[in-house]
Amino acid sequence: MITVTFYTKNGGIGGFEATGHSGLDESGKDIVCAAVSSALYMAVNTITEVLLIIAEITVNDDGFTKLNL
Repeated sequence: MITVTFYTKNGGIGGFEATGHSGLDESGKDIVCAAVSSALYMAVNTITEVLLIIAEITVNDDGFTKLNL
């Protein structure tokens, strides 16, 4: 199961953490995990590259992504 937790900071969103796999198919063939990963990368890149907000980012191959503003 994919779990996303949003963190608040000063009354707004201060970051998020995503963990897990959907389990629809094996790693590397799972289209649900690919879609979620794509959405996470888009959010991270929009925050850091378009809005130019400095963020602490952690990503690994285990289905873990964390962004902290």
